[in-house]
Amino acid sequence: MKYKILILGGSGNLGSILKKKVFFKNQFFPTRKEINILNFKKLKKFIFDNKINLIINCAAIARMRECEKNKKKSFNVNVLGAKNLVKIIKQYKNLNIKLIQISSDAVYPSTKGNYSELSKLKPYNYYGKTKLLSEKYVKSLDRFIIIRTRFFDKKKNQIFYCSNRFFHFFNRSQ
Repeated sequence: MKYKILILGGSGNLGSILKKKVFFKNQFFPTRKEINILNFKKLKKFIFDNKINLIINCAAIARMRECEKNKKKSFNVNVLGAKNLVKIIKQYKNLNIKLIQISSDAVYPSTKGNYSELSKLKPYNYYGKTKLLSEKYVKSLDRFIIIRTRFFDKKKNQIFYCSNRFFHFFNRSQ
């Protein structure tokens, strides 16, 4: 299957690396001004007009201090943005759209580390709470992947290493 990929959050840590490294042939990186994840009508039109069948959602208010200071904005982008994507995907079931939701290890309690999918979920801050809420919407879809990770050290290229491994694996199925 040939993917037409919409990557949201292209100016953030992961999104900017995906933008630099071309993993797919048909990928779209609209700016926030072109498509705001909170503008349901514009987002829906873009997805339909471009026949998008894979969305990688990197869009988020991810800086923890900013989340704590601007809870409403964080909730809107992190939770309602994901909810908008889910709603659109459900409306266009015939397009068979898949969603890769970038989440965070902040959904875990941050007491021991090395968490698995079976570990207890207990966000330790507001950012983690918004990411966990967004996951609940995403899990209502038939086709999704949630990646819970922490991207943190640009100097050591850990962001690139992680994205490179995942997207080269994913690209083989294209």
